[in-house]
Amino acid sequence: MLADLYHAAAKATAPPPDWPAQELAKWASAALATAVSTNEAAWTELQWTRWPNLYDLNGSLHEAPWDCLGWWFVETQAQRVADKRDVPVWSPGRFEGNRRSDRATLALYALVLDCDDYGDWTALLTALNGAGLAYLAHRSPSHGLPSKDGGRAAVKWRLVLPLARPVVGPDLAHWRDAYRAARLVFGAVGGCWFDHTTHNASRMWFATAAVGDTPARELVYPIAGHTLGLGNLLHAASQLARVQRPSAGFAPSASRRAGDPTERGRRYLAKMGSAAVGERNATAFRGAAWLVNDLGLAPSEALALLVDWNAANADPLPERELQACLASACRGGTHRPTTAV
Repeated sequence: MLADLYHAAAKATAPPPDWPAQELAKWASAALATAVSTNEAAWTELQWTRWPNLYDLNGSLHEAPWDCLGWWFVETQAQRVADKRDVPVWSPGRFEGNRRSDRATLALYALVLDCDDYGDWTALLTALNGAGLAYLAHRSPSHGLPSKDGGRAAVKWRLVLPLARPVVGPDLAHWRDAYRAARLVFGAVGGCWFDHTTHNASRMWFATAAVGDTPARELVYPIAGHTLGLGNLLHAASQLARVQRPSAGFAPSASRRAGDPTERGRRYLAKMGSAAVGERNATAFRGAAWLVNDLGLAPSEALALLVDWNAANADPLPERELQACLASACRGGTHRPTTAV
């Protein structure tokens, strides 16, 4: 019965009506207790990559203890930008050539969970404090407040936990399984629901800069404590799901599905939709950047998909413009196409 609850939650794209079920919450609390390592976060060296904004994909690698990541968040909290696309972004990983893509991911040093509109952080942060885990959390200034139309504003917050050891080598192939286990365990413990679409290894995250006239995001400064043994969470989930225990490292989930990258790219562009005159270059660049940097497609494969997407536009871009957007994305996206064609 407990395994059925876990599997149902793992497949759900929205919280089930009875989330979190009492049995699953009790199991999750026990699983979390096994995942608290003996390593103090203060003495653990982390690596993370930072980018000036969403479009500049040539990042800079930083290596420092846990508190230094927190100080960077404090610095960005004091910044104010006009457009969300200019908020500094980061990833808790190291990438080949500091260029972000799943295929270029060399190591991951922290777990980041994203909560959108289901559950406050109070119960979960209380549980983390009780377990002695180190963490950092931040949320939007409108979190849970009345909106302009009188309703409740969206609940948006983010949790960062340093890992006991980096996820490297063969373990990277099972990152998505570990991420699924973590979001369900922490979600069940805190009565919240974390985004299931943020499981790719090269995921970028926004820092805490304020956009426009909005107040700065609320930041819970890095709490000292122990690091997270992510492998233990995956092991607990694997045992619950009756998957054979691995001899070492992460366990591949029986439900893991890699999917065809080309088909995923085609679905992404279809969801992105057509673009009006004046928005085609920027839209084509965004699609190209995702295809080559997130999905890891070869430029020739990405171009073929972009050509099909472009043909569906009411006024398609000239192919040379499409190729220029792709070339910019392949270089790391340092030039943001904004010219209306």
